[in-house]
Amino acid sequence: MPAAVGRSPVKGWLAVLAVTLGIFSLMTSELLPVGLLTPVGSALHVSEGTAGLMVTVPGLVACGIALRLVPEKHVPRATAVIFGGVETASVLGVPPGRSSATSATGAPRSPPWTSSG
Repeated sequence: MPAAVGRSPVKGWLAVLAVTLGIFSLMTSELLPVGLLTPVGSALHVSEGTAGLMVTVPGLVACGIALRLVPEKHVPRATAVIFGGVETASVLGVPPGRSSATSATGAPRSPPWTSSG
């Protein structure tokens, strides 16, 4: 992958931070259905795995874009930062969102770390 030519390392890292915050927001909204895969799959008459594809693609796209923002020698660290945003969204975004969704719909409650509803 070619290095970002003529870019300031600080500007590159600020851009990576912006993408990380953006992907956190996006992935929180995209990963929210992870806690609801069973009901979503049932409603759409597809497997949980097929329903799960709706949460995979956005993260891969954002990561691919972000890695072009920093010099090549910083790509491993930038990758870790981006995936940190994804993981944080998984931990901090999905359980509260799932709880809100089950409260709003009256769906049966199960522990927030499970995907069964």
